[in-house]
Amino acid sequence: AANDDTAQLPGMLLSMVRHAHVHQVNLSPLSDTGTRTLVSSCFPREGFTAEFLDLLYRRSGGIPMQPLEYVRFLVQRGVIYEVHGLWINRDPEEEDIPNTVREAIQRRLESLNDAERLLLSLAAVQGHCFSGTLVASTLSQSLTRTLRELEEIGRRTRLLESTERGFRFAHPILADVFCKSLPESGRRHAHVRLAHIIERD
Repeated sequence: AANDDTAQLPGMLLSMVRHAHVHQVNLSPLSDTGTRTLVSSCFPREGFTAEFLDLLYRRSGGIPMQPLEYVRFLVQRGVIYEVHGLWINRDPEEEDIPNTVREAIQRRLESLNDAERLLLSLAAVQGHCFSGTLVASTLSQSLTRTLRELEEIGRRTRLLESTERGFRFAHPILADVFCKSLPESGRRHAHVRLAHIIERD
């Protein structure tokens, strides 16, 4: 609830728990064993060192989404890599693992060029999940080219995942980061253009 977009969350939660049918469940952080199990579940086979897993646990504090985002970041950076079907790690430095999920995401975006950033920013106007067809129409370029570019970005950076209906960002924060990277006037224009395309189709 620390950023402006969710500043009303505490008040909303307080008003919700007054209703008889609303129940609050407090979740404890993962243990070091739980964090290891979660990280291991991301790979068919892994041989990560105890020191590496301990570093992931300390940096994440047992918050489940954090080690998952760190894993994506470390795969992209080559700290985690595959050898004959076994995923292993090189000895990481403390600075290899960012302090926050948002920092991990920002550092993953460094590999994108300007055209790729624009492509993902226009995709993010649709939200966490988006249609490649609508992105192509927004850019006025061929669907084949757009899908190829999105699939290549997903393969190289793991920022995107394919779904039965199109694509989705690997983390909801990504959609927020990309959408906000557009200037306000650019966001308005993209929303209006998207609305016209949907209405037309």
